[in-house]
Amino acid sequence: MDAGMTMATGMMNDFTQTANKTLVSLEAVKQKYERRFIFLTDAQPNTGDISERGLFGMFKDNAQNFVFSTFLGVGLDFNSKVAEITAGISGANYYTVNSVEEITKRLDKEFNYMVTPLAFDVEVSLDASDSGFRISRVFGSPGYNDSADGGSVISIATLFPSAAEEESVKGGVVLLKLQPPSSLAQDSPAAQAFDLGISVKYLDRNGMSHREHQTVHLHVPAHVASSPDYYDSSGVRKAILLTRYVSMLRTWILNQAPQSSRPFDPRLSIGSVIPIPPPGLQLGPWERQSRPFTVTSSDKQVFDVFSNHMMQEIQALRDPSLEQEVSILRRLIESAS
Repeated sequence: MDAGMTMATGMMNDFTQTANKTLVSLEAVKQKYERRFIFLTDAQPNTGDISERGLFGMFKDNAQNFVFSTFLGVGLDFNSKVAEITAGISGANYYTVNSVEEITKRLDKEFNYMVTPLAFDVEVSLDASDSGFRISRVFGSPGYNDSADGGSVISIATLFPSAAEEESVKGGVVLLKLQPPSSLAQDSPAAQAFDLGISVKYLDRNGMSHREHQTVHLHVPAHVASSPDYYDSSGVRKAILLTRYVSMLRTWILNQAPQSSRPFDPRLSIGSVIPIPPPGLQLGPWERQSRPFTVTSSDKQVFDVFSNHMMQEIQALRDPSLEQEVSILRRLIESAS
């Protein structure tokens, strides 16, 4: 494994240094050809230049020469932090694969979608000057900030297409949670309407800049505080369900981390010398180890309530593929202490 990692790092470095010599015409490459490295990896680099600047700097340098990167995360210990960083590199994308069927799907049936970026440097801004709405949370994209003029901006390095299956499309989604304005009456007996201005700008494959603006009419039902959930589409409903599911599991996983797992911090204290690192394996900055998990009685209660909710949503969405998530929750419930 070490030899493979070092060899791959060396190949990337050599390619970066000679890219301008080997590419006959960058304009021709940009318009006609797709050049891309595909890595099958656990995203836990541990040898060679594994600094953030060195490792990801190579990918960024290649992207400037229109040579992009795809990462196929293999295994349950796939490092999601590395994936988040690579998602911010122009032309890069990542997927997780846990079976032969999933690898075949990515490298065969949906290969063209994986290696064909559609838009670069995408920025979505919400004009809050009239409606008063603001973006409270963004799920599905790490690039979000509040702009100085009161609007909110989401940045996405690259957008890729998704394959259509049975007259529907299953792909990535960016979900926005809006913070309502103070003018929104929670107990209003009448429905309320707001106009949200949304602007999108991006670069196409040829480097041409585009900008679109659209006004979204948001209708808030009467007595919104006590009204049942309303979904404008099944896609939005599924996105909210999966966001709640992931947020719940993420909180549970974070609670599994023991206090003793904190990194070694050499500091001087009165009457002591600089302590030596504790014995045992010292992991690199991107490495992780598997550890046993614990499901408490309170965890079991939360999982049980949510699994029932998910089954109801599966019936409403008519999407039996979500039952695999329910199976995971049931296994966790059965393992509760």
